[in-house]
Amino acid sequence: MNPNDPYQGTPPQHPQTPPQPNANGQYDVVPPPMPSVGGGVNGGHNPYEFIMSSNQKPKHSFNIGGGQSPAMRLLLIIGGITVIVIIVGIIIASLVPTSVPTENLKSIVQRQAEIARVASLGESQAANQSTKNHAYTIDLSISSDETKLVDFLASNGTSMNDKTISLLKDTQTDTALADAKTTGTYDTSLEQTLAAQLKSYLSEVKSTYESASNTELKGILQTMYTNGTLLLKQVDPTAS
Repeated sequence: MNPNDPYQGTPPQHPQTPPQPNANGQYDVVPPPMPSVGGGVNGGHNPYEFIMSSNQKPKHSFNIGGGQSPAMRLLLIIGGITVIVIIVGIIIASLVPTSVPTENLKSIVQRQAEIARVASLGESQAANQSTKNHAYTIDLSISSDETKLVDFLASNGTSMNDKTISLLKDTQTDTALADAKTTGTYDTSLEQTLAAQLKSYLSEVKSTYESASNTELKGILQTMYTNGTLLLKQVDPTAS
């Protein structure tokens, strides 16, 4: 032992060889982090940061409209408000009672009854078969519409008996037709009388339809007006 040997009593230290990658380019032993100048690891970068970051789920912020454009979100909001308004309107309309113009309808029924009565006279007393056919068609159609309107009134709490229905019976019409029969002008007089009655009837049906708010009633009146217009054309082809 050399007393001047500086490593006396201490085994010599061999420099540590850093791990080398294997044939697949991987390390059998994870190499220690390389020291940095600032005393950190790899300049403050953690080589294992990718392991930790891969386990963190991305945060999703709540976004109205699913990330759609502002214009699209505005359209969705407007559409939603429109649907709500429509639904509310339907509910309110269903709750508001619709009035029935009872007196107008009773007057129409009385007009129908008188037209049908006069037409029935012509079915048996007219001279020409065409006039009889027109009278029969008017009687049948008007009587059918009268029944529907009477039923509607009854379903809405207003009943009409035969006496009330026949209140517009005009005996002067019967007298005029009888006089026309003696002069051989019965058919012409009958058609003129029915035409005048139908025009007054249609005018009242139209005005009642325009003021009505009940959907079922408006449908009945519309049908009556259409039928009455066709009947008027039979006895007065010039009617518009």
